[in-house]
Amino acid sequence: MPLDIEVEKLLAAMAAAPGPKLGEASAAEMRAVEAVMAEQMPAGPAVESVLDIEIPSGAATIAARLYRDSPEPRALMVYYHGGGWTLGGIALIDGAMRRLVKESGVAVLSVDYRLAPEHVFPAAVEDALVAARWASEHREELVGWDAPLLVGGESAGGNLAAVVSQLVRNAGFDIAAQLLACPCVASYPDSPSMRSIESPFPPPGAIGWFFDQYIPDAQTRSDPRFAPLEQKDLGGLPPAFVATAEYDSLREQGEQYAERLAAAGISCEAKRYLGTFHGFFELDGGLRHSHDLIADFSRFLDTALDGTAPKVPA
Repeated sequence: MPLDIEVEKLLAAMAAAPGPKLGEASAAEMRAVEAVMAEQMPAGPAVESVLDIEIPSGAATIAARLYRDSPEPRALMVYYHGGGWTLGGIALIDGAMRRLVKESGVAVLSVDYRLAPEHVFPAAVEDALVAARWASEHREELVGWDAPLLVGGESAGGNLAAVVSQLVRNAGFDIAAQLLACPCVASYPDSPSMRSIESPFPPPGAIGWFFDQYIPDAQTRSDPRFAPLEQKDLGGLPPAFVATAEYDSLREQGEQYAERLAAAGISCEAKRYLGTFHGFFELDGGLRHSHDLIADFSRFLDTALDGTAPKVPA
C-alpha cells in the first residue's frame, strides 16, 4: 500500500530540515542536528515517575532513564534506542518511551549505551549486556517486585536486544520476551533485496556509513554479537515480537530472523506495518503505527507472561 498521508508529511518535514543528511557529515555534526530534532519532538504523555539513574560499569557509568506508570508494572523492559550505534539517545526517544509505558503497562529502563565512532564494536554490546544484568539484579528496587525482564529496541537498538537475548543464555539470568522493531540483524549493509525495497529513510548509503562508524573492520561483521542472524543456534531464546515496516530496506532481514526463530521452536510473532518506514516507532511522534505496535506487543505479552503477576503486598 502507499505511504500513509501523515507519514508522507513527516518524511517531507525530515527531508526539508536544515543541516547535513545522514552519511554526508561526521557523527558529531549529525548529533548537533539531532539535538535540535529532540527539542521539536512531540512530548509524550505524563507518567507516574521518570527517574534518571546511573548504572555502574567498571570505571565508568551508563546513563539510563526509568519510566513507570504503575506501582506494580507487569514487567520491566530494558530498552535500547536506535541510531545506527552512532546517533540517538534517551532524550530523543523520551516521548516514545512514555507512550510505551502508558499503553503497555510495563516499566522501561531506557539505556544510553556508548556510541561509535568514539566507541566501536563491541562497546555497545558490552553496555547493553551490563544494563540488562544490572536491571535483572535490581528489579525489586526499580519496580517493586521481581518482575519479568524484557529487552527491546528499534533498528540498532533492536540489534542490541537480539544480541543480548542470545548472550544471556549463558549469563545466569533470564529474559521473558524481546521486542525487535525494524531490527538490523545481518552482516551486510547492502544487498539486491535491500535495494529492491522502496525505503525513504534512511537514505541510500546511510546503512553502510553506520557500519563504518560502529564496526569498521569488515572482517568482523559476521560475529553474531554484531549480526545475530549469523548465529547458527537460535534455540532457547526468549519469545520474540518482530516488527518490520513495509518501506524499510531492512524489512527482509528482520522477517528472515523471525522465520529462523520460529523454525528453532521459539514463540515468535512477526508483523509488517504497512504504509510506514524504518524507525517509525521512535521517530513518528505517535502516529497510528506506533500505537498499533504497542497494542500488538502488549497483546503478545499477555501470552508470553501468562501466569506471571506482581506480588501481592503482605
